[in-house]
Amino acid sequence: MGIPKKQAGFLLLDGLGAWVCVLIGGLLALEVFQAGKGLFLARRTLEESSRAAVHLLDTGALPPRWEKEFQADIRQDTVAGLPGVVLRKVTLRQGERILCTYGCYEKKPGQPGG
Repeated sequence: MGIPKKQAGFLLLDGLGAWVCVLIGGLLALEVFQAGKGLFLARRTLEESSRAAVHLLDTGALPPRWEKEFQADIRQDTVAGLPGVVLRKVTLRQGERILCTYGCYEKKPGQPGG
């Protein structure tokens, strides 16, 4: 009694199984890479939009490179209980998607108080 020899069919199935495992591993690695790339691009877009919103609040205008990429909505709301103070809000969009909203309190020009 010795070690039984492996049959040819067994070796074929073994090789096919190994190739299937390699293929599944490669597809999984590709999926993980694409998900990571998507997260990286989303984070970069959020950082750019945050910089653009702060720049818009500070200067009142977007630089040309950001004007092409983002649409800005600017609102001024009066603050109840604080005469002469407004809340200026900037919302940046990319298409229909809202990226970020920033705001700051400002004293209305020519108004006492604040």
